Amino acid sequence: MMYRILQHEKSTDNIRIGRAYEVAGASVESSVQAVTHALTTYHEIAPEEFGKYWQRIAIVDADTLAVIATIYEEK
Repeated sequence: MMYRILQHEKSTDNIRIGRAYEVAGASVESSVQAVTHALTTYHEIAPEEFGKYWQRIAIVDADTLAVIATIYEEK
């Protein structure tokens, strides 16, 4: 399946949709863990601090942009 990462930024209210990538043989749960790790490594922030920067982060289908799993959503 082909995935993209959707990031709804808090400060600008912009939505970023990343490039498509394929995760072969991976479950949605392992994909969520991998994406969370990549975000924390790239931005050097803990998952608990996502609310400082984003309103929502999700894994979406690369073609339809349908949400597969939500990584973070501000309540």
